[in-house]
Amino acid sequence: MPAPVRARSTFAAIRRDRCFWRLLITFFVMSFAFTGLLTHFVPMLRSMDVEPSQAATLASLIGFAVIGSRVMVGFLLDHVRPGLVAGGVCALSAAGTCFLIVGGVAFAPLAAIALGLAIGGEIDMIGFFTARYFALAGYARAYSWMYTGFVIAAGISPLLIGMLFDALGTYSAALILCAALAAMCACAFATLPTPTPRTSPASLIPQPAETEL
Repeated sequence: MPAPVRARSTFAAIRRDRCFWRLLITFFVMSFAFTGLLTHFVPMLRSMDVEPSQAATLASLIGFAVIGSRVMVGFLLDHVRPGLVAGGVCALSAAGTCFLIVGGVAFAPLAAIALGLAIGGEIDMIGFFTARYFALAGYARAYSWMYTGFVIAAGISPLLIGMLFDALGTYSAALILCAALAAMCACAFATLPTPTPRTSPASLIPQPAETEL
């Protein structure tokens, strides 16, 4: 049928775009940094001699931050250059992780909130950036690639961080790695070009002449 052929050719063009691969790698790295920390957050606090009840309370801050992030990040993406919003979220997570490395348990609440802000906006940003930077005819495939990269990283990260802990007996190396990766993502997002605005809602709807090609 004509429409699927057009979608395939559009995605072929998207795959040749350097921005596509840049975003795919960035979301992969972002997922690796944040998902691994989320999975190991309570064990990490326990390794710092935090009581189980206190560790659970601190971890709950991540959930509250996730809820707030979905509202805040969505609002900011509509009013501020998207790359700066995503870069700011990653920078906050990197800073929170660095404070945890340097200051220890005293900065755990800050690290939990920063991590929750990043995780809350992550999935939403995948859909938003894919829609804003690439043709909508190829959106489904472009998004599936981005999301697949996210899921693969989310599966690998907890395993590798656990292996680092088993080998070194501390989470310090994993924290440094995740902070560095988050900082790299912040730079990658902040230096993205401004996406071309969609001038009207009508531009989102395929015109009859296009579907009949």
